[in-house]
Amino acid sequence: MMMMIAAGSVAAFETVGQASWYGPGFHGRTTANGERFDMDAMTAAHRSIPFGTIVEVHNLETDRRVEVRINDRGPFVDGRIIDVSRAAAAELGMIASGVARVRISVVGDEPSAVDTGGLSVTPDPQTVANVLTLQVASFGSRQNALLTQESLRRAGLRAITEDAGSFTRVVVRAVLPYELEETLDLLARLGFPDAFVRRSTP
Repeated sequence: MMMMIAAGSVAAFETVGQASWYGPGFHGRTTANGERFDMDAMTAAHRSIPFGTIVEVHNLETDRRVEVRINDRGPFVDGRIIDVSRAAAAELGMIASGVARVRISVVGDEPSAVDTGGLSVTPDPQTVANVLTLQVASFGSRQNALLTQESLRRAGLRAITEDAGSFTRVVVRAVLPYELEETLDLLARLGFPDAFVRRSTP
């Protein structure tokens, strides 16, 4: 039975259950939000959490934690609450077991209502106010922006692109204040020393 999340409650969402992972058989396929599934990116499928929401997955068996972005729907197996990518599963230490008992909780989400398959959810403004957005670079070529976005995602950053007239920006969203210095250092090592905080919402 699908658990629906009431409007305004997504920021406080937390639950415990079984997680599974998916990878090679789905790599490159279109996810429920229209993206291409990348098994090496930090993403996950959930039945009702809004697309774009950042969720912490805590493996209660290994005590490992990872943050993933919801971009797909599932799992559709009774008793399972989230389906993480292969990369996330590796970080959680659950590749061999295939499943693990986890706690999932929301740590950041979209700043506006999004479509959740019939349920429109508006995040709690208090949660949005506690996260930062970093502008990384601006490109005249959209293809170069997409390549940069992908490289940042592979590094574990929550990168997206934004159209800005004749330019395409690459930004990293949902950075918590205590992550800021580490994230800026990582961006500098990746070749983007001029990244800066653009605003206080993702």
